[in-house]
Amino acid sequence: MVRSTSLGGGLSALHVLDSGRIVAAGTTVKSQTGDQFLVEKYKRDGTFDTSFGGGDGAAVTGFKTGGESRDDFGLDMAVQSDGKIVVAGESIGTDKRFAVVRYTSAASSTRPSAVGGS
Repeated sequence: MVRSTSLGGGLSALHVLDSGRIVAAGTTVKSQTGDQFLVEKYKRDGTFDTSFGGGDGAAVTGFKTGGESRDDFGLDMAVQSDGKIVVAGESIGTDKRFAVVRYTSAASSTRPSAVGGS
């Protein structure tokens, strides 16, 4: 873990963009349905980039299988040349699955997926 997050949990990956802004990925414990993937974006001065996510500089994504709550851990991240952010990790419920989500540069997520078993 790099540091605690604004939403509880911790960050596990950082990327400095060409613009000098910082993207960080990890896990939040904000949800009552389990831990979830978290991406935060910061301006050069370290304040949240409010153009990212829901206006608070953060995006949260969880995985559910059927009605099962799962604990989802964002463990690593890459930023594509088009600015999309890819976060990979694991989703744990009655089994453990590889999980990946890709966000646009503004933090809307494309379809998240969790695959595999224990």
